[in-house]
Amino acid sequence: MPVHNGEAFIEEAIRSILQQRYRNFELLIVNDGSDDQTHAIATRISRDDPRVQLLSQEKAGIVAALNLGISHANGMYLARMDADDVAHPMRFSIQLERMEAEPRLVACGTDIVKFGRSLQYVSTPATDEECKALLMIESCFAHPTVMMRARVIQQRSLQYRADDKYVEDYRLWTELATHGEFANISLPLLRYRTHHDRADSWRTERQRDAHVRIASEMLERHGCSIESGTLRKFLWPSDSGVKKALEYFLSTGVLAKSINATAPECDWLRERTRRIRVRNTMKMAARKNV
Repeated sequence: MPVHNGEAFIEEAIRSILQQRYRNFELLIVNDGSDDQTHAIATRISRDDPRVQLLSQEKAGIVAALNLGISHANGMYLARMDADDVAHPMRFSIQLERMEAEPRLVACGTDIVKFGRSLQYVSTPATDEECKALLMIESCFAHPTVMMRARVIQQRSLQYRADDKYVEDYRLWTELATHGEFANISLPLLRYRTHHDRADSWRTERQRDAHVRIASEMLERHGCSIESGTLRKFLWPSDSGVKKALEYFLSTGVLAKSINATAPECDWLRERTRRIRVRNTMKMAARKNV
């Protein structure tokens, strides 16, 4: 659980983990240079429950915090959690049962329910085929739901990469995908807190640039060469207005078919590209930012 200045919600997040039905785990909280009450809250809770361990570093960002946590983990599995979300009490039990039953699984996530600024049920691709098909254009997991097989991460020297800041999870999944199978459990085992979007335009642009770079690499590996600028306009068009919206929808049909052809039997990818086109068209027509 990486955290920076998370005093508002960290106790609720921690309690949701400590109240898991499955109880044999360690909770590593990585304090990334917080200057609020985060450290005090985590320290107080750790005194009452020996499963909680607090690690601290000077502020270095989420990538460094995640890698520090991985380097100190002792369990057979690594389970992600954010410091403002709420885990279902059966989350670990259900994920662990699935991982134990399917030794080829290297990562297992779940569906989520967004709450806070927005309310939404978010479904995730269930099968290995669907997960890896979706990796062509985006992450196949809700990051804070993922449970990974620690042995594979350690033996393959995998970690979150600082040069893929803001999309570090997407990059890790593309690397981990070659070492085993993926799955998501079609149950909402995490409540994902949404906030008013404070991300500045510079960060959003850097995140989208990095995302497109990874997606372009994935498509290229599967015989689909799409220029990065073209892919970016497909995912996040910058134009607006009804005329531009219609032009976008009509002009992206062939590109979507090219993407879908990388996994021709996968309905999930086909449906996802359709939803992207419809979402963007509607937002453009309404002159909303995509």
